[in-house]
Amino acid sequence: MPPKKRKQVNDSPSVTETAKTTEERWKTVRGRRGGLKAMLNMPMDIIKEICLLLHPRDLLNLSRASKSFHAFFMAKSSAYLWKGCLRTIVGLPPCPETLIEPAWVSLVFVPVCTVCRKHKAPSVHWEFLARFCAPCRKQMLFSKNEGHSYLWNWRFGTRFIDIPEDIFITAQVTGYDEPCYLRSQISSVYDKWEGFYNFQHRDAAEALAEDHRQQTIRSKAFAALCKEWDDNEQRKRTEERERLIFKRTIDVFTRLGDLGWQAELDFIRERQYAPLLDHKRVKVAKMLTEQTWQNMKDEMIECMEHIREERLEHEYMGILAERWPVLESVATEFLDRYLGEHPEMLDYRMNIADLALSKEFRDVMCAPADEVVDQASFLALEGQMDAIVDSWRTRVCKDFRRVLAKHKAKRRRGVDPLDLATTLFVVDNSEPGRISMFFPNIVAHSDLRSATQANGTDTYEKFVYGQEDVRCYFAPDALRPWALTDSIREVIRACGKDPSTATAADLDASDVRLVGDDEAVTTWRGAKSKRTKASAPASRVTAKTEARWKNVRGRRGGLQDMLNMPMDVMKEICLYLHPRDLLSLSRTSKSFHAFLIQRSSAYLWKGTIKNILDLPPCPEGWIESAWISLIFSPYCTLSGTALGELHHLSDVGKAATVHWEFLSRFCARCRPQMVVAENKVNQILSSEQWQDFYSIPKDIFLKAMTVTGFKGPCYSKAQVFEAVETYGKLYAARKWDSARKLGDQDSK
Repeated sequence: MPPKKRKQVNDSPSVTETAKTTEERWKTVRGRRGGLKAMLNMPMDIIKEICLLLHPRDLLNLSRASKSFHAFFMAKSSAYLWKGCLRTIVGLPPCPETLIEPAWVSLVFVPVCTVCRKHKAPSVHWEFLARFCAPCRKQMLFSKNEGHSYLWNWRFGTRFIDIPEDIFITAQVTGYDEPCYLRSQISSVYDKWEGFYNFQHRDAAEALAEDHRQQTIRSKAFAALCKEWDDNEQRKRTEERERLIFKRTIDVFTRLGDLGWQAELDFIRERQYAPLLDHKRVKVAKMLTEQTWQNMKDEMIECMEHIREERLEHEYMGILAERWPVLESVATEFLDRYLGEHPEMLDYRMNIADLALSKEFRDVMCAPADEVVDQASFLALEGQMDAIVDSWRTRVCKDFRRVLAKHKAKRRRGVDPLDLATTLFVVDNSEPGRISMFFPNIVAHSDLRSATQANGTDTYEKFVYGQEDVRCYFAPDALRPWALTDSIREVIRACGKDPSTATAADLDASDVRLVGDDEAVTTWRGAKSKRTKASAPASRVTAKTEARWKNVRGRRGGLQDMLNMPMDVMKEICLYLHPRDLLSLSRTSKSFHAFLIQRSSAYLWKGTIKNILDLPPCPEGWIESAWISLIFSPYCTLSGTALGELHHLSDVGKAATVHWEFLSRFCARCRPQMVVAENKVNQILSSEQWQDFYSIPKDIFLKAMTVTGFKGPCYSKAQVFEAVETYGKLYAARKWDSARKLGDQDSK
């Protein structure tokens, strides 16, 4: 039985569905469609008049509108229309002989690759009369430095070197460092050249070379004309774009001014109206219509509200800047007087910035702009200094106790954990070689006083944090307690105290001196610090080492009555001492330090210096004690300064070598911070600073020829930055004579 016939189903879309889809796609096209279908039925003189008023790009688009238009405009009889359109473009070179007018118009005005006709190619290579996209560029061109390998590996032999190079057209192409050849021209020339050489037709080969040489010359001349026209067109387009943007910007500014934002516009005038001028809705090369303004109005108002906040903050900052010198003067006097009466607060390194953040000083600084803030306003706070400092210290202590609680540090009942001799802190984000520190010394750590304006929660805090000469306390998240080691406990036991309950004050009061492995006499703090370097793991103390940490023999305090001797006896004793011994004597106690460092004792230092034969005199600007310390004390000269504030707690500051050019000693830790190799200066400077440094006479810099850990001569970083800042300002102001005179003075 034959199979039952079934109705055939066509899965392809019907004509009706296709038409419907096309109809939906053309719904977005504005205007009436089909308006040009009767254009070709017009009289020829009318068509000519219409076409001659079109831009060549528009005529090219019209020729691509339909098959009938394409057939009409591509006919040889329509060439005069293309030529007439091209004559309307001022300065455009005539159509080359190798191209027809539509191809020339397409090359000049259509940014599409002339090879694949698919990808965009914004640049015209006028020498080759072509546009190449990135994929086609590799197929059609090769650079001059790739030529030899390409020609040899392909089918060319060594005879290619006999062909003169000047007969080939070359062009500078994006993506290539060297000029490029056209592969098709190389192949064509070589085929002909090879044929002439095989049949010994050298005259014909020379004629071929001359013909291509002249063609290359004409190509370069024509390309130069095209580039000149293209540059002019680009300049005109840029000027037109800038004109439209400027007109649109003026319209936006006028409308914003009418809405009451003139004060904000005046505020951003000094920074060339940024960020408003760079707004994406303003920087558009189109005229501003009413409809466009209504669409962008809300965005503009939102932008102006941010600018208003900046303006108010700027004005507020100006008021605070005017009041700051008054606060600085009064607060410095208050703080000096308070610290003199409460020396226990010296370890906190409290400064005027800390006072400025207190509620009392802040209320005075933040008084309304119409109120007068003078010294009398701050002097009224003198009676509240005790409460202000206590409040600040309480807040600091709470921060550190919170750190201990966060890291689950053990607490002893009845003892403040901050007072324990076993409580030390460290900042994790500090540099390698960081040191664990006691409280409250850790409060003075630079990482705890490194707040910037970005850390401020309001305008006033941003202002105080932005003061470069004083840094207020600001606890970072990286602060943590340092883990207690057995060696630290053994140091405390060697002092006769219980590590679990001993406080730092108890150990200080015991005045115990200990002797270490190196026979150096030190206090418990010094002995403990040698065990608590955060960069090195702590090891257990052996029984032999434990025995060496013992009380110093002899009667302590034997020199305490020395200062009561007659002055002439004191003088005789000191003048017999070596400068190193006098320096050590000045460091035995506060009383000796105060006596020997005062100006009236300078003759004692000068007398001991004379005992050393051939020792150069103390440099100008130096005091004798500092000069002796530099020569005879093998420690980093940054110890005790802001840059080396951690050195007094450990032996990391040892520095055996004196850098006489810099009159300094640098330990391994400080050396990279203070010295830079001559060939590495560009790595520590910005590009603008490097340009200024390059212009500075190099004979003004102190230069050390040999520094441990550095290759080649070295400069002082501080001097480099100071010179770049000083000379950079003179160069920026074009004060060349002043810079030259300053260079002469510095070199001397």
